[in-house]
Amino acid sequence: MVPSPRAMIEAAPTGSIYKAGHSNELFRDLKAYRVGDVLTVVLSEDTSAEMRSTTSTKKDDNISLGLSNLLGNQYAALQSPLGVQSDNTRSFAGTGNSSKSNSLDGQITVTVHDVMPNGNLLIRGEKRVTINRGIEFLQLSGIVRPEDVNAENEVSSVRIADTQITYSSRGIVGDSNTAGWGSRIFNSPWWPF
Repeated sequence: MVPSPRAMIEAAPTGSIYKAGHSNELFRDLKAYRVGDVLTVVLSEDTSAEMRSTTSTKKDDNISLGLSNLLGNQYAALQSPLGVQSDNTRSFAGTGNSSKSNSLDGQITVTVHDVMPNGNLLIRGEKRVTINRGIEFLQLSGIVRPEDVNAENEVSSVRIADTQITYSSRGIVGDSNTAGWGSRIFNSPWWPF
């Protein structure tokens, strides 16, 4: 979890126009590097995963133990009650397939909430969009190296460490993609049938 921004302590006025906390270097790009600066994140997330599994086993057992021949003599009376024969066959076959893909493109402007001792930036931001009685949320947080911020003050989402991206919606569209309580009960692992 990204911590909240540190409280900025204002220095006592000295009558000078130079302020250490708000200075800009002459030869530095206008990129985010202080607490409170804004930074644009270019979202270019594209993930896909596929897994397949096939298992097949088979085992045959055949045990036969007869006592009809005892000491070289045939005894018909011993064949039926003392003869043991067992046939056992076991087999199992299982197949599983799983595939998933996600894509997220766009931009979001975030705020620098803290600067780590090594200069990395802790960023966090949120965007809310209300469309036709529905609300869409996009939240992002993570750690950015200043070297990965380009001259336009933008960074790609694939260059952010410990990234947490949440995209969700509420309203008519979000409710239509949610199963009803009856379906959730019957599809839960606690349903015994």
